[in-house]
Amino acid sequence: MQGARSTGMSDAQGTFTLSGLPAGTHELEVRRIGYEIAAASVELRSGATTRSDVLMRRVVTLDSIRVVATRTRYPEFAEHQKTSLGGRFIGPEQILRRHPVRTSDLIRAFSNFIVETRGSKTLVLGSRGGSSRPCVVNIVINGFAAWGDDPDAVTVDDVHPNEVGAIELYRQGGMAPPEYDHGCGAVAIWTKR
Repeated sequence: MQGARSTGMSDAQGTFTLSGLPAGTHELEVRRIGYEIAAASVELRSGATTRSDVLMRRVVTLDSIRVVATRTRYPEFAEHQKTSLGGRFIGPEQILRRHPVRTSDLIRAFSNFIVETRGSKTLVLGSRGGSSRPCVVNIVINGFAAWGDDPDAVTVDDVHPNEVGAIELYRQGGMAPPEYDHGCGAVAIWTKR
């Protein structure tokens, strides 16, 4: 009620009760989201109950809300990207923009890594601490180590660039997941899913 400073909330059917109001003519104001404010004049008498119906007019139709959740194709990559401090991350969009001929082409652009071909094998090298002699970076494919110091193991270019969905690069001493880095850094390749 305006002037009387009395407020109340209605129930689900719109019924409400105000009590303790002084006798006289009062202006009743009713509000609801999506409706025009409605007002009605109400005459109150001492000791009597007064009933008043107020018709509200809808002025706004609120749109429904559609919530869409998306799931990344590479959840481990996304998690590492969110939490790793020393890694470099190449996502699917970046890979598409670069048009690599070989998977190693994606790595060549980053400092702290040397891509070297030895016979039929393409190795990724990094520096081990203060050592001037580079060491072989550990290659991890879909979370599994595919290379250590074994020259007959899978190398980075054994995965065709059209199959690569995302890449994580960790230099030696970076914040690579511990199972990836064995002292020289790591390259984690996530194949398309």
